Amino acid sequence: MNKKISKSIYKKNIILFVFSCLLATVTSMLFIALAIILQKFIDYSINKDINNIVALTTISGILLPSGAVGMYAGYAIKNLYTKRATLNLKNTLVEYILRLDMRSFNNESNGTYISRLSNDITVIQNDYIKGTVEIVVQLTMLVGGVLMMFIINSILALSILLTCIIPLAVSSVFNNRMQKAQCEVAEQNKSYVSFIKDILSGNQVVKSFNIEKEIFERAKAKANKQEKAKMVYENLLSLIMSLTDISTFLVAVVIFVVGTRLLMKGDITVGEIMAFIQLLNCVTVPINRLITGFTKRQASRALLMNFNKIGEAKIDQSHRVDIPEFSNSIILEGLSFSVDEKKILNDINFEFEYGKSYAIVGTSGSGKTTLLKMITGFYDGYEGNISYDGVDLGKISDQSIFQNVSFIHQDCFIFDDTIEQNIKLFRECESDEFEQVIKKSMLQKLINDRGGIDVLCGENGIHFSGGEKQRISIARALLRKSPILLMDEATSALDNQTARDIECMLSEMQNITRIAITHRMDESILSGYDEIVLLRNGKIEEHGTYHELMEAKKGFYALSMLSSYNSDFSMEVE
Repeated sequence: MNKKISKSIYKKNIILFVFSCLLATVTSMLFIALAIILQKFIDYSINKDINNIVALTTISGILLPSGAVGMYAGYAIKNLYTKRATLNLKNTLVEYILRLDMRSFNNESNGTYISRLSNDITVIQNDYIKGTVEIVVQLTMLVGGVLMMFIINSILALSILLTCIIPLAVSSVFNNRMQKAQCEVAEQNKSYVSFIKDILSGNQVVKSFNIEKEIFERAKAKANKQEKAKMVYENLLSLIMSLTDISTFLVAVVIFVVGTRLLMKGDITVGEIMAFIQLLNCVTVPINRLITGFTKRQASRALLMNFNKIGEAKIDQSHRVDIPEFSNSIILEGLSFSVDEKKILNDINFEFEYGKSYAIVGTSGSGKTTLLKMITGFYDGYEGNISYDGVDLGKISDQSIFQNVSFIHQDCFIFDDTIEQNIKLFRECESDEFEQVIKKSMLQKLINDRGGIDVLCGENGIHFSGGEKQRISIARALLRKSPILLMDEATSALDNQTARDIECMLSEMQNITRIAITHRMDESILSGYDEIVLLRNGKIEEHGTYHELMEAKKGFYALSMLSSYNSDFSMEVE
């Protein structure tokens, strides 16, 4: 366990942890005291010692309510400690996830992160955080109970202690198997949560292709694996508990056999035997709970190791530098990129100059989106060089890149919050700036129709159309005022006139470098770009202004004519 996770559980809550253990320990000592009181009651009753019986009754009358108050206080502080430790652990894990660079983040599915924050946290809360306090309490009770037994009668105490070694040996045998079983449960939880997330996210696809039956069968198989893993874990736990229960019975037998013999010899009183029987709960119960507690704690510790992996997955950027605001050019030199030995980009050489606008066009699969992601450092393992104002991309910190770049994705993500917060992204800004952005992204009518900027958007903007979400996404990018604006089909869901108006507005913006992927071969849109880049099979086939490329009558001209034909054909069909 790394220091930050350990600190989130213990160091930040050390006072609560100590008081929780102390109060619970004091309360557990009450049970030991009651055993002694029981012994004295019996022995005094046999001897008809009325004065001592009255004194013991008075002491019991004080101890019992005091113990009840102490027990409640112990539980209350334990619950507060558990709450704070769990909250700190959750916050630490969320912080780890948010600080992951994009490459590290995408090494795991969203379902994995959800499972870590839900299923795994619950297990750790019950078996590790609460379990640690419980182990301290039970260990104290065990030690206190054994010491008191030795004080009463060392021979009987030693006999009981030797018998108690059996369950401890059983526990050590099953520790590793329990850890593996717990890890398998976590893995199956992750798999099931990921699949359910896919079903919910892809519900339209499921309905459209009428594959409910197939999806249901897969869901049943996933659920079966999940519950089977849980059953294996529970069976192991039940086996350990069964063996410890048997050992508890053996301890009781030892008390009666050895105790009876000692009583017959006059080495022990009836009251002392009854005290041993009472103290049996202070020995066997702690042993049983310690065995299951230690086993569960070790198993849950394996889940904490998964948290460590997330924390350690962040790429070390200490050697990377921050760059000033972009002001010159982005240069691609000999840029090539492959996935599974398939060339996605092949020997790209190009310069994106500050203040200019560029349209990237090409057929599906030509490498357009990959090129944009390469510019932001989304992928590594490429050949060639990418530089910002002469500084190699690999030497620039991710934070510095995204301070200079705003990326408008085709699939715009909308938070389950208000329109205002989805544009501001939870940051403050001047009201005049905000109003200007609303106007430029043509959101005013939408806001008026929906009842204001405080209207909730729903999960991933479920209450909005694709075009409306794209305008919100454009507004948030404009509000950032980054010197570089990357757009991946950012107006694809808009009608032609709205798209033209927004493109016209963007083309009039000063001191911004705009690189946009577009499928719109509309002259009124493309002629507003300083340069158009045509990609084919991962290579730049040609580039130039709209009129230069149309006059050249090569690849771009052919693509434009094909697009125009398809558009005319669609209109005729309609």
